[in-house]
Amino acid sequence: MSGSSQKTSNKSDLWNEKVTPKNYGESKQYYDHILEQYKMYVATAESVSSRRGLSNTYFLTLHTLIVTALGILYENGFQIQSKWVVFMPLLGLLTLCWTWWRLNQSYKQLNDAKFKVIDEFEKHLPTMPFVSAEWRVLGEGKDPKLYRSLSDVENWVPIIFAGLYAFGSILILFA
Repeated sequence: MSGSSQKTSNKSDLWNEKVTPKNYGESKQYYDHILEQYKMYVATAESVSSRRGLSNTYFLTLHTLIVTALGILYENGFQIQSKWVVFMPLLGLLTLCWTWWRLNQSYKQLNDAKFKVIDEFEKHLPTMPFVSAEWRVLGEGKDPKLYRSLSDVENWVPIIFAGLYAFGSILILFA
């Protein structure tokens, strides 16, 4: 949804005001269905985290293979005819790093939104273990000794690879 069309009210978009325990049928069925929807939604958050892990594994493996291949070429005395040929592969490698970084950003945004929705669900459940209780135990992310966001770490890895590629290219160009 674009920024200009987003609602500005503080009211939750999670709950359908037209459906209440009174008009749903049985009140127990209403609450049972809320619990089932909550379980399914938490599973989607776990699924995003799994996809995020697979994505990071893919990119880390890819970049490790690239660095290994470049190291083998260097060790075997591979020579470049023109040092300026380095720019196209460098551009491709930096694009891969940017794509990885951007994908991490997207997964973080998606998880942040999912946890806000989970928080809204939990306000209607007997306990609030994920967002409220767990976040409080972790110091609400303010103390890195208690909790350091995985996103913080994940975002540095593609930047480090980009720096390695740029540094290596500079060494080749000015060697």
